[in-house]
Amino acid sequence: MIVLLGSFYFSLKFSSGLIWQEIIQPQIIGSMPQTTFDNTVEKRYYLWPLLWNIVGARPFLGYGLENINVAYANFFAVNNHSLFEVNPNQSSVMYRLRDLQVDSSHSYGLDILLTSGILGFLSWGLLICLMIKSAKPREVLISLIFYLIWSSFQNQSIVNLLYFWLLVGIID
Repeated sequence: MIVLLGSFYFSLKFSSGLIWQEIIQPQIIGSMPQTTFDNTVEKRYYLWPLLWNIVGARPFLGYGLENINVAYANFFAVNNHSLFEVNPNQSSVMYRLRDLQVDSSHSYGLDILLTSGILGFLSWGLLICLMIKSAKPREVLISLIFYLIWSSFQNQSIVNLLYFWLLVGIID
């Protein structure tokens, strides 16, 4: 346990990895007045709150597969007046977010909410709960937990989904 906590501390202290680039740095830069920074609007810190608002527009069934970019563009088309015309002092980050092409949230759970809604997310959650409940070898359970943590911050590809369904098959 001490080794695990020590590893976590050193990864936060001395790394320029995911936590720094996606969560801490955008907060620091976002609090600075009129800075020039490149690509920081593509960070999860800015995207996730907007995507949660988009989920709220169609919460039960979502937008369908491969339609996150359409839902994202429609959000700004519908809310253009309230975001930009009524509030002329809107931050430059919002203007950059408006022009961004988003096809994934970089979080599999949020992607499921966007594409399948609450019904799809609950189905996926039920499958995960059943897998955790019936995972017998401890190594398989640990592998599943690491996969779930990893998929919370990354895009899914066919290789990752094959790994997930392989775990389903091993557990079943």
